Amino acid sequence: ANPRMCEMLGYSREELIGLQADDIVANSEIQYIQPALDKISESDDYQRQWHFRRKDGSQFEVDVTAKIMPDGNLLAMVRDITTIKSHEREISRLSKLYAALSQINHAIIRTTTREALFEKVCEALVEDGGFKMVWLGWYDPETHLLKPVASCGDVDGYIRKVKIYGDDRPEGRGPSGVSFRTGRPYICNDLQNDPIASLWREEQIKRNYQA
Repeated sequence: ANPRMCEMLGYSREELIGLQADDIVANSEIQYIQPALDKISESDDYQRQWHFRRKDGSQFEVDVTAKIMPDGNLLAMVRDITTIKSHEREISRLSKLYAALSQINHAIIRTTTREALFEKVCEALVEDGGFKMVWLGWYDPETHLLKPVASCGDVDGYIRKVKIYGDDRPEGRGPSGVSFRTGRPYICNDLQNDPIASLWREEQIKRNYQA
């Protein structure tokens, strides 16, 4: 166990030497330890990506290459790929957004009614953009409601149940109301803990809406 391995896992070398494999892999990965050992003993080119568990309980992704040495000991090369995986996920996210944008551009050209365009925009953002649920609200100047006129991914009618307003009443001070009044995007990446969304939190928790 070299110093870099100790640094990655948060153990001293003495602590690390006394551990078993199931002490340092994520709980969900323990079941794969024995099959991996069997494969390593049969092959010279074992390679697999794992989720490891640090001393503090946090997890990170690694790439493991391993082989049995002539003296019978196992040699493993472990590479932290957290940054690489983060970049891959960001590239995937942007690729999905570009795909959705392309579909929206096509819809703008080909769709003949406003209602159909709204539906196509919501569908593109869910089916191509990777969003769980998307809705589009239209401001009603008489009631001040932001009335849902199109949605996609709203499997149990959430957006029809909640009331969201465009004025400054409490139901208008959430992310959508603020965005409407200011004319600027409101981004919330911790929806269940942001006080601005507290009026709708119970319904959001039921559906595990995060952002």
